[in-house]
Amino acid sequence: FYLSWRQDFFQRAHAFVVRQGWLSQWTANVDVWRKLDENIFGSYWRYPRDHALSVLFFALGWSMGVVEIRLILYFLHVPAGWATAVAIEALSILVDQAFFYVPAKIGTQEGGKYFIFLLLGLSPVSGFALGVVRRLREIAWVFVGLLIFAYYHYISRHGSTPLMAEPRRVPILRSGDLQR
Repeated sequence: FYLSWRQDFFQRAHAFVVRQGWLSQWTANVDVWRKLDENIFGSYWRYPRDHALSVLFFALGWSMGVVEIRLILYFLHVPAGWATAVAIEALSILVDQAFFYVPAKIGTQEGGKYFIFLLLGLSPVSGFALGVVRRLREIAWVFVGLLIFAYYHYISRHGSTPLMAEPRRVPILRSGDLQR
């Protein structure tokens, strides 16, 4: 926030690079650095309402993670309050960021929750269970997304939805039609 408020982060970076004598081919045009400030931080200045709404909705989205953890802990019969749920969510985000390079967070979510619960003095088995429940939630949403993708893929291939397709004519068999 401070750097965006100052409105000159890249210009200051340019001055630093010029003082150090680094990368002379990049420091020749100061207008490029000024445009970087304008393009990256300019939206903060031009659209402060949109920026505030973005921060607000991010905070609301993050708080839904806290609500989710609190509900899961309730159903797992883990005696933990809202402050514990906030701590678990914050530490979970820290673990996710530390192990961002692990494909599909394989094992990091469950192991991270195990470690977090151990740190907080809660049952680590409950932490592992929390990680598994959150993984199952993620898998369920991936499945829903794949179903939606398959539906739209079908429409693009066949031109109509499977629900609105023409019914097939099925021949009606009569008793005389079945001969051995």
